[in-house]
Formats: sequence, C-alpha cells, structure tokens
Amino acid sequence: MARAFGDFCLKDFGLISVPDVSYRRLTEKDEFVVLATDWIWDVLTNEEVVEIVAKAPTRCTAGRALVEAAVRNWRWKFPTSKVDDCAVVCLFLDSKPDKLSTASFSVDKHISNGFTEPDTTSTSTPGSGTESPELNGVKESTESTHS
Repeated sequence: MARAFGDFCLKDFGLISVPDVSYRRLTEKDEFVVLATDWIWDVLTNEEVVEIVAKAPTRCTAGRALVEAAVRNWRWKFPTSKVDDCAVVCLFLDSKPDKLSTASFSVDKHISNGFTEPDTTSTSTPGSGTESPELNGVKESTESTHS
C-alpha cells in the first residue's frame, strides 16, 4: 500500500495521502465511468470491467457484478491468499448532462462468505453540466476507458 487517507501514523514509513489522479475527457460515446480500488484492477483488465458493467442486468447490479467477478478471479489467481477489501462506484452517464446516476458496491475485508447490499444507489443532478473540472497537477490517462 502506498496511499491512504487517515493513516497519519504510517507517514514516516512512506504511506502518503496524495492520491494518484488521472483524467480523460469524456465524449458522447462514453456510457459510464468506473471508480474502483486497486484490488479490482489487480485481477480484472479494463476490458473485462467494461464488459461486466455493460452486461449487468441493471445499473444497480453493475458494482456487485464487478466485485463478484473480482473475487472469483482473486481466488483463482491467488488461491492461498485471503480476498482483499474493495470498493466500486459505477457512474452512468446519460445523454443529458444534467442527469447522472451512480451505483456503488463495496466488500469489507472482514466479510468472509458473502456480500453486503450496495452501499448507495442514488440519482443526482450536478447543476448546469457546464462545470469544468480543476486539472492543475493532474495527468491525463493514456489508457482508454470504454465506449
């Protein structure tokens, strides 16, 4: 682990709270954004994540489907290791910029056999849709996300 929030006692050991942030300009073809902890990305490729979210029966089940696939892959790739904790947020982009919906799901490392229900499922209105994100000190991602 290299980054965490709230673990001030580990600062002397190289743990920092500055996140590794990247950005990608969205296009009209983009359908969703997936925010996930490193554990998801350790066992699933970008392409697998896109396929799982796109094939989820509903938006509310997309995060759960990602976590379940990651757990299966983790147990297959690392059979002697315990499953790590993870969190996933799927932000679905609608054709109208003032209408966004999100679904999130997380599994705590203390849960051994089974899953919890999604933490939140909400719809929010971000305003006029004309806000521009602050990009100072942020690097642009060269990896493509999804279409």
